Amino acid sequence: MAIIDANVISYNLLQFIPRVLEERGIISILYDKCVKFSDPVTRVTSLRGLVLYFDTLRLLCQNNMQLHYVEETGPYEITTRWTMVMKFVLLPWKPELVFTGTSVMGINPKTQKFCSHVDFWDSIEKNDYFSLEGLLDVVRQLRFYKTPELESPKYQILKRTANYEYLFHKIGNVEIISDGAEVYWCQRLKSLFERDHQPLLDLQKITGSEIPSLHGCRTTGDKLSGSTGFNDVAGYIFGKNSAAEKIPMTTPVFTQAFDAEKSKIAIQIVLPMEKDMNSLPNPNQDTLGLRKMEGGIAAVSKFSGKPLEDVVRQKERELRSALIRDGLKPKEGCMLARYNDPGRTWSFIMVR
Repeated sequence: MAIIDANVISYNLLQFIPRVLEERGIISILYDKCVKFSDPVTRVTSLRGLVLYFDTLRLLCQNNMQLHYVEETGPYEITTRWTMVMKFVLLPWKPELVFTGTSVMGINPKTQKFCSHVDFWDSIEKNDYFSLEGLLDVVRQLRFYKTPELESPKYQILKRTANYEYLFHKIGNVEIISDGAEVYWCQRLKSLFERDHQPLLDLQKITGSEIPSLHGCRTTGDKLSGSTGFNDVAGYIFGKNSAAEKIPMTTPVFTQAFDAEKSKIAIQIVLPMEKDMNSLPNPNQDTLGLRKMEGGIAAVSKFSGKPLEDVVRQKERELRSALIRDGLKPKEGCMLARYNDPGRTWSFIMVR
């Protein structure tokens, strides 16, 4: 009986899978000639068919695949977890389609290559081919939206479910705060990927990097959907600071609640990533302050339309209920991220 070297195969996966949609020749390195591939909306039964499928994706989309982990799950089986972000270039607004999930990959012991590959998406229940639920998931992500061409905090989507996403905030910006309110971004969510596995998430292992910090500008507000305090934080970047320095605008504008009653609200904007705490001018107002905020993980729900207070609070309740239903324990408080025209751009509601 042939013996497979799982370590070598896992190493090849980590090296090559993120580039499989960029370099055509990688497919024949990894896959057997008789490979069978399926996901909820696609099925191919040969290496030639798989090459054609990946060629089509390369033509239609700008693809960014992130492989989170690889593990041996059977005698001739490897399971991976991944995130795929696909910018659909044929539509003028170039929507981003996001899929996260696992791949179960069977190995041909004779060739040491993959003879089967089945993808399972986190966002749907019915993953067997052909899944109408999967097709609708694709179509829904093609909706029109537009985000301002301004710098935004960087994040990586670790898991996208039907109701929310887990975001790893890979950020390095500054915020202005007041009242000494504590901010807890680095939340280790129990069972982030699988309900019965990984009781603590090792962020550095999953993302391959340390968690950088965020810097921003913050003051007190009146309510989650309100704009009280925005002129103060905006004034700081428009030159109302000790050096009269104008700082480039960023997006989104955040409002944050720190307790379940939403009795304490902060409004904040992040500052450009190239800015360092030591180089930033001091605010002119006593109600403003500079603070470094650590990156980490948040659960996020997207919605469109005008973010009225009742709407925002309902979205927060729905997100919290979904997390609790999935066996997670979100902290008190939440954060609303607003980008631009509410009719065209998603708003985010986040809990930690």
